[in-house]
Amino acid sequence: MTAPPDGSTDDVKLGVLRRYAGSEPGGRSVLLVAPSFFGYESTIARALAHHSEVVFHLDERASNSALVRATYRIRPGLLAAVTRRHFRRALAALSERTVDVVVVIKGEVTPAWFLRDVRRSNPDVRVVFYAYDPIAADDNYFALRPHVDRAYSFDAQDVARLPELAYKPLFYGPAFSAGPSHAERRWDLASVGTVNPERYEKTEAAAAAVDTSFRHMYTPSAALLAVKRLIDPEFGTIDPSRVTGVKLSQHEVAEVFRQSRVVLDVQKAGQSGLTMRTLEAIASGASIVTWNEAVKNEDFYDPDRIAVVDPDGGGVQEAILRVLMRPLDGSAPSGFERHSVSAWVSEFLDSTTAPVSAEPRQSSDHEEN
Repeated sequence: MTAPPDGSTDDVKLGVLRRYAGSEPGGRSVLLVAPSFFGYESTIARALAHHSEVVFHLDERASNSALVRATYRIRPGLLAAVTRRHFRRALAALSERTVDVVVVIKGEVTPAWFLRDVRRSNPDVRVVFYAYDPIAADDNYFALRPHVDRAYSFDAQDVARLPELAYKPLFYGPAFSAGPSHAERRWDLASVGTVNPERYEKTEAAAAAVDTSFRHMYTPSAALLAVKRLIDPEFGTIDPSRVTGVKLSQHEVAEVFRQSRVVLDVQKAGQSGLTMRTLEAIASGASIVTWNEAVKNEDFYDPDRIAVVDPDGGGVQEAILRVLMRPLDGSAPSGFERHSVSAWVSEFLDSTTAPVSAEPRQSSDHEEN
């Protein structure tokens, strides 16, 4: 499968920033602070550019090597000097530019002083935060919160727990569109995602129920997977021949989904927010089999299209066969375009509210002066 041309405006690397030319001369100047995650940061940047004069993307990680990414998650303090230098370079690159809106996605390692200093240089800036992972008690979000004007989460449980958050599911990108009717599709089942013991077990069990399947289980490091298989009995059940180090592009995933009758959705343990795969599959006209009960609360939930498996029991094979017996015409539900990335970013640019926190915007012991 070959990814088709993106067809979007050009982007140019400017030091630690990447510049995306916008479609609205005289419009907003937007700073997107987001980690690299399977190319979705570029999808978001291009969608923002469609509504703006210019977008600058800053990867919040100074490096995306496997070692650095792991260190950021386990011991981010070890990279404090590297992170400080990275964000200082970003401030220098922005020093001669006006920033109207800052959109922070995830904000795992973004320092609070960076948002403070951007606001000092741009007093009228609006800062928006979005979480696509559950927010833990020690999450960096709480350090950023005093500097944020509007905050969103994909997780309804976090929204219920933190009243300043607004609920906002993820999106599907422009690569995902309606496909042929289910009768004309190539695969009964598709499963695409990063490998872990639960996803591996559920995918293999699901595939046993159908005649044809496309299974792509990805690992960023074969060596790390080999070590995990030696020290963790759960990982020991994974057949390494079923795992690949090759990422699929969004266009390749979209092509698979358009040729699949059912897409399997396995969310992370403890996650109630909808995965990106859920929205992408529905946009592609596929049916969904998922363990996420929260999907029943969505406006697009349709039991003829979406089968929910009991998280504490079996039944995945029965769920797959049930939706396969209800073939679809290959289109997305009416009105589903409101979950497109274009609609998704427009709310960030249009939202105007008071700060999410009553705490004053000032330096703290946790911020660099």
